[in-house]
Amino acid sequence: MRNLITITDTTYQIIISGNTFMNNTAIKGLIYIDSFHRTSPILIDSNTFKFNGAYYGASVIFIRARAQPGRSIKSVVSNLESTLQCGGY
Repeated sequence: MRNLITITDTTYQIIISGNTFMNNTAIKGLIYIDSFHRTSPILIDSNTFKFNGAYYGASVIFIRARAQPGRSIKSVVSNLESTLQCGGY
């Protein structure tokens, strides 16, 4: 399977919470989020991952963040660092 959960092109709030993901395999990530410029949060909380596998270099959660046209994602994130729980850029 390529991804178990794929979310693209949405501006709605995303909450993935309180789930158990067990005995899955994926190519890019079990959860794949392709996120354009957002004003609503993405919350991934209190999930359990057991006995999952992926190709080398893949991860359980893959988030691709994109900035508005003509802006760098790094400049957007640096302005918000005081409110972010984690960044990764």
